[in-house]
Amino acid sequence: MAFEAIQSIVGRTIEHFPDRVAVEAPGSRLSYAELDDQADGVAAALHRAGAGAGSVVAVLTDDRAELAAAMVGVLRLGAVLAPLDLSAPRLRLAAVLADARPTHVLVG
Repeated sequence: MAFEAIQSIVGRTIEHFPDRVAVEAPGSRLSYAELDDQADGVAAALHRAGAGAGSVVAVLTDDRAELAAAMVGVLRLGAVLAPLDLSAPRLRLAAVLADARPTHVLVG
């Protein structure tokens, strides 16, 4: 089985199925084209803030669409994603942040 980067798979899916639903959550629905646009915005904002390949980006949100856009945007930069669980106790979040040492944090 050959290795294929997740960003390649997501990119191909966006290209072939732009109008299909990528993320669905209570009260919101995001197509692959919309996910692509939002991910570009995330990647551009992170790049302007100095993030790039190898940067660690922590993401703190309970919104599934925001999380998906952040994940794709972070991966497009070649950065490392450190998702944070809002339901985790504060000490757990502090430990994860201390271990991951993010250079940037996205908060939804």
